[in-house]
Amino acid sequence: MIQKTLKEIESMCLGSDLNEEFNNIIITGVTIDSRNVNKGELFIPLVGDNFDGHKFIKSAIENGAAGVLSSKILEDKTIPTISVSDTLIALQELAKSYIEEISPKIIAISGSNGKTSTKDILASLLSTEYKTHKTAGNFNNHIGVPLTILEMDGDEVFAVIEMGISDFGDMTELSQIAKPDAGIITNVSGVHLDDLLNTENVAKAKMEFLKNMSPNGLYLYFEDDQVLDNAAKDLDGDYKVQTFGKKENSDFLIEDIRITSEGSLFKLSNLIEDKFFLPMIGEHQIYNATAAIGMAKEFGISLDNIKRGLGEIEATGMRNELIKGERFTILDDSYKSNPDSLNAALNTLYSLDGYSQKIAIIGDMLGLGDEIEFIHRELGQKMDPNKLDMIIGIGYYSEYIIWEAEAKFGKDKLLHFEEKSEDMIEKIKSVIQEDALVLVKASRPLELDTVVRDLLK
Repeated sequence: MIQKTLKEIESMCLGSDLNEEFNNIIITGVTIDSRNVNKGELFIPLVGDNFDGHKFIKSAIENGAAGVLSSKILEDKTIPTISVSDTLIALQELAKSYIEEISPKIIAISGSNGKTSTKDILASLLSTEYKTHKTAGNFNNHIGVPLTILEMDGDEVFAVIEMGISDFGDMTELSQIAKPDAGIITNVSGVHLDDLLNTENVAKAKMEFLKNMSPNGLYLYFEDDQVLDNAAKDLDGDYKVQTFGKKENSDFLIEDIRITSEGSLFKLSNLIEDKFFLPMIGEHQIYNATAAIGMAKEFGISLDNIKRGLGEIEATGMRNELIKGERFTILDDSYKSNPDSLNAALNTLYSLDGYSQKIAIIGDMLGLGDEIEFIHRELGQKMDPNKLDMIIGIGYYSEYIIWEAEAKFGKDKLLHFEEKSEDMIEKIKSVIQEDALVLVKASRPLELDTVVRDLLK
């Protein structure tokens, strides 16, 4: 984590008015949460529409903060304070200054689906040879990216930074902070359509990082994604472009896929003859791994270490994770959902053998714009009763899935709940057979990870 004197911090974040007596206080790390301050950290009180972190400056100091940034005049002059015009901008400026000083190789990861898994895999591959930092969880926005940077010790060779967006300009802002040396876009799909309206705009918004990427850096993208591939035809910049996927002309060509409950096997036929083993399940995870392998090769990681790194992945939870309970197994993909990621999760569910029953617990997919009802109805029409024993919907929009699936499944194989409850959990438990496989998936606001936890009790 960043370790600097408050005087140095003042200069780095373009602040002012630090009392001289506090110049040499050393801060060790940064926090925006007054409740979870570690001793010696710098507290940065952010301001939003419905909150103001300045109200918690006193409690942050009491909890061990060594100093604060503030855009307001503080009456208590005993608090080591750096004045700034805007605390969020100051946080971002601090991160910019720090990344310029320590100068690791920055690899940006973006995509509608798979960016967190790709980040985890790539960080594992790079870590076999170099000290590597990565985004914690999904701290991938205008606040999370600078906090991720400030968590670095300063001697890292690589930093794998996840970048998430919701509108035009977001990626430009993030890449101006992190200044990537290379970048991956895993795919684009129908997410963030409330603002971006269509997938072509999603692709354009995500590709904004290319304007701030280092000269001769590598842009690696999923060639099977037609929207991304079309967008790549108009590229004209001082960077390299490579692709991965199943198309014959892909630079990293995926073949011979085999999915088991233990993991995934695949071959990159234009790279190595024998197969790679990935201890993550699902064909979509193979795409994520291939993107990571392609980028690792760009930075000189040996094939032996790539294979070793695939076996040492520290994966972020709630993403296609098999959890074995006493009576049944849960395929936990509860972190988020959209049409492409849900179809990928269902295909994984369909492909796994050896289970007495297969159930899909599906919550609402949000952020789909005006097409949200149609998309849920279409999904219900496509659900396959030959590969799935029961569908359980949770939330308002999931009822459209249930309605459309009834023609194929019949009422006995369908359940719907408007909201979560203890009665719902007990009802679901009553229909799950011994040795069943249960998929749980929904957009994040539904928090279906609580359903996973309750089912496993």
